[in-house]
Amino acid sequence: MKIYSSPLCPDCTFAKGVLQTQKITDYELVEVTESMKNLREFIYFREANSRAFDPIRPKQAIGLPCFVLDDGRITFDVFDALGIDAGDLVGKTCDDC
Repeated sequence: MKIYSSPLCPDCTFAKGVLQTQKITDYELVEVTESMKNLREFIYFREANSRAFDPIRPKQAIGLPCFVLDDGRITFDVFDALGIDAGDLVGKTCDDC
């Protein structure tokens, strides 16, 4: 799984906390605000996959966090990316989240 993220994004921070709580470490993290190279990569990816981003455009959202699953599917929800129900984590979330 590849994750486009930013430390400036509260949803990204939450998602990273969920990944940590679930002990998920097998992913590639691209921090889009870390460098121009990473930002260009994300913008190119977003434009090349514009249909996946259509549902979030009316919200004027950037599209972070963005999870690119191994099968190529794109989601913006950490629970969907992990295939778990958010209710399964009640009482099990990270203390830092």
